[in-house]
Amino acid sequence: AQHARESYRAMEYLQTVTDSPGFVARTVIPAEWDRMADRNRTYTPQQVAAERVANPRFRHVENRWRMSRDGKWIWKGDTSSDEISGHYFAYGLYYDLVADDQERRRVAQLVRRITDHIIDGGYVLRDTDGQPTLWGVWAPERLLDDPDWQPERGSNSVEILSFLAVAHHVTGDDKYLREIERLFGEKRYGELILEPKLSAPSEFTYIDDQLRALSYCGL
Repeated sequence: AQHARESYRAMEYLQTVTDSPGFVARTVIPAEWDRMADRNRTYTPQQVAAERVANPRFRHVENRWRMSRDGKWIWKGDTSSDEISGHYFAYGLYYDLVADDQERRRVAQLVRRITDHIIDGGYVLRDTDGQPTLWGVWAPERLLDDPDWQPERGSNSVEILSFLAVAHHVTGDDKYLREIERLFGEKRYGELILEPKLSAPSEFTYIDDQLRALSYCGL
């Protein structure tokens, strides 16, 4: 139980370290560390253009690593759906299997902040600059109408419905249930989740299988 509590509080800190209403950092390292992946860098206009040719989803982020308010930590932004899926999986299990009444209230407050941040952002995960992260996308207009997001629309529909289900479970707030019903019916996510796996061999990745395994638990 103590190990679970320490793990939960570390995950909670990934949200509070960002000094934002509900954004979650990818990871955090001590401020004195100078070795990390995806270091901060600047791009010339030519480099930006080349990146967008290579990857139409390229997001121009020069400062991926940001200093915490107390100067003790550096945290990484541009968080993806991968991290968020892992967080909600852990929140639900911790709430049900470990947390006492006081900690359950703490989990509920955290989940409410993150979920409201996603909803208020139009069902995309908005970084602290107000822009959507590269992979944090669950919006109906993207999954239903944007051909570039068709490969992920089954998996991402499962994910967001799972997040809302966990939020309703830990907060008891029916607004999350109403959002589930709206996405499931009006926005056709109930159809999308029936074909969650990518059918094209060239698009297949085990990462999506792993994320669905985490999200089905929440559902």
